[in-house]
Amino acid sequence: MKRFFEKELHVLRAHLSEMGYKAAEQVCLAMQALENGDTELAAWIRSQDDQIDRLEMEIDAEAIRYISLRAPVAKELRMVVMAMNVGHEIERVGDEASNIAKRVQKLAQHTTKMPLPDDIRLMGKLVDEMLEEALAALLDGDAERAIRVCRKDAEVDKVHKRFNREMTQKTVENSSLAPAVIELLFVARSLERIGDHATNLAEEVVYIQRGEDIRHKPLLAEGEVAS
Repeated sequence: MKRFFEKELHVLRAHLSEMGYKAAEQVCLAMQALENGDTELAAWIRSQDDQIDRLEMEIDAEAIRYISLRAPVAKELRMVVMAMNVGHEIERVGDEASNIAKRVQKLAQHTTKMPLPDDIRLMGKLVDEMLEEALAALLDGDAERAIRVCRKDAEVDKVHKRFNREMTQKTVENSSLAPAVIELLFVARSLERIGDHATNLAEEVVYIQRGEDIRHKPLLAEGEVAS
């Protein structure tokens, strides 16, 4: 019977993996479309969002079925609940990738163009790393790796705030840039949210592995010692 439980949980984890890496790929492609002004790629990305939504629904159905039929307890129950939470977070990542693609399409409509700011590239790189690490931590059951993801979120927030200040100054200096700046501000907000969702994924990993809820807890940077 235990092996049967493990087989069902393996299927659930496999679907989470598929969904997670599909969403992460969408984020990478959205940033590629933004870099190149590729509206065709942006349109394709938006068309793929339904696939991620369907995977979330499958995961929820599998989890509910497992709870109903197997009455899991302790770590197994935490894992099933975590799967539903993770599915929701990944679905939101897909939504934000679609939002970035939408902004690529809107940017193409503006007559006044501006180079892609370095901070947008930096935010894209950071959240891509966070997603990759969070998904790897999830699949490997690596709580330490997950905590490193949580620590990186502060860096994304810092870059996001700096970007907002710089873009505000640009519109003051040149009001014709305002339409493009607005779209880029939406992109930055989506990237910041993707970082938040990656952090939430990582927090779920810590909970399932240690039974510890680290949400809203300050995390020491690596090498620091609590006083």
